[in-house]
Amino acid sequence: MSAAARVAIAAEPALLETGITGGDDYEILAVMPQDRLDAFHTLATVAGIGVAVIGRTLPGEGLTVRDAQGLPVALSRTSFSHF
Repeated sequence: MSAAARVAIAAEPALLETGITGGDDYEILAVMPQDRLDAFHTLATVAGIGVAVIGRTLPGEGLTVRDAQGLPVALSRTSFSHF
């Protein structure tokens, strides 16, 4: 999350949902085994590509979004709709 978004959410925590679900984001998401993460990060850094771990996959179904304290966040919407 950008520094500006973090500042806004710190001032108004209800903006977290908008930060997660509102608008268009154009980032590339990759999923890989934990034991390959360090190598991926190294190769990306050498190539000048910034990477960030934003979550992890676990057995089960669905998506759980957690706040900075690790508590689940209930979202009233799960994506942005243009219409």
